[in-house]
Amino acid sequence: MNKIPSFFFALLLTLTLSAQEDEYINDHLRLGFKTGVNSTSMIYYNKSPEAGLSSTPKIGFLIGGSLYVPLSKNFIPFIELNFENLSSKIAYKKAYSPKAVSEFFTGDISLNYISLSICPNLVFDIHHIKLNFYSGFHLSFPLFTNEKGIYKKVIIDEQSGNQINVSTEVNGPNKYLTDGIDSGFLSGFGLEYKLTQKTALHFDSRFRFGTVLIGNSFKSRSWGFSAGIVYDL
Repeated sequence: MNKIPSFFFALLLTLTLSAQEDEYINDHLRLGFKTGVNSTSMIYYNKSPEAGLSSTPKIGFLIGGSLYVPLSKNFIPFIELNFENLSSKIAYKKAYSPKAVSEFFTGDISLNYISLSICPNLVFDIHHIKLNFYSGFHLSFPLFTNEKGIYKKVIIDEQSGNQINVSTEVNGPNKYLTDGIDSGFLSGFGLEYKLTQKTALHFDSRFRFGTVLIGNSFKSRSWGFSAGIVYDL
């Protein structure tokens, strides 16, 4: 996992230095702002049939901006900074030790990140329309995480064999819900429609893949759609 952030920042530094030295880049820099929605599902990491995981996507949102750094007419990588909310309704089982303790959670989780992304981006012009196809990396820094639901524990006394059922309702922050900084991949396509000499409407659809464990059990997968405006600097 350490290799991904190192490569990510090395590529970011390379693009920044190129933008400072290349006259073509300076003359064609573009700035974009957008807002959108996403739908997030959770995938169980160990794929264990005993986990009993079910995940129902919920609608989250994102808002942010992008800096487009053109290296040529058709190759325009971008650097992006977003605030992202990923939400999902989940139910899963965690086993601590054989025949001793089982824990079930059912409810909603909400993950809120500041995400930094860098994506190589191919652009094709068709009259007043630009088509974008991109794939790259993201680093997502958790700001706060929330959960709302019920934890149910089944404790079995090993001597008597009696079961003790304990239910706890939760509604609020849980800093232990995620293992920390999420790194992963994203891929998508976009469409731009030129409005004026310097501005264009931008529409985007993408898949986002997370690699950090959430709840010590699963990883996030989301699909999103956004709309915004792009301005030629």
